[in-house]
Amino acid sequence: MTYLEEILKIRTMMGLNEDSTPTSSTSTSTSTSTGSLWDSGAKRGPGNPVGNTTWQSNTTRGPGNPLEEGDKLESFAETRLGGAEKIADNAKEKGGAALLTYHHFEVKLEYYEKAAKGELDMGDAKKEYKNLLEKLYTATKGDMDIEQIAFQELLGKMEVLGELIIKDSEKPQ
Repeated sequence: MTYLEEILKIRTMMGLNEDSTPTSSTSTSTSTSTGSLWDSGAKRGPGNPVGNTTWQSNTTRGPGNPLEEGDKLESFAETRLGGAEKIADNAKEKGGAALLTYHHFEVKLEYYEKAAKGELDMGDAKKEYKNLLEKLYTATKGDMDIEQIAFQELLGKMEVLGELIIKDSEKPQ
C-alpha cells in the first residue's frame, strides 16, 4: 500500500471524504487558481487565508514574528480598535438614531489607540474607570439626570476601560 493510499484509508475511516475508494498516487491535485480546495469545500486564497493573521497595523504574525507575552494587551486593543472604528463609521454614515451608537463607539477609539501603542497607564485607567462609575451612579441614582449622548459616551468609556483593565489583569494560561 502506498503512502497516499494509507492516508486515504485513514481519511475514509475517519469519515473525512465521501469516496471510500482510495485513488492512485497519480490523482489530480485539488489546487485551484484561488488556492487549495479542502474537503470542507472552503477555498483558501488571498480573501480567505489560513495561517498568518494580518492585524489592523499591517503587522503579520507568524513563526518569524510571534506575539510576545507582553504584547497581548496591545494585540487585543488593536483588534478591538478595528471593530470599534468600523461600527462608529457605519453608525455615523447611517445617521438618525444610529448616531447614539456612533457616540458610544467614537469615545472608545482613543483608549484603544493608546493601549495598542503600549501607552495606556493602567493606574490612570483604573482611576478614570472609578471616576466614571461614580459619575454614572450620581447621574442615574434618582431621575435620569443625563442626556442620551452623554450617557452613551459615559458608558462607552466605561466599557473600553473595563475591557482593557480586565485584559491587562488576566493571568497567562
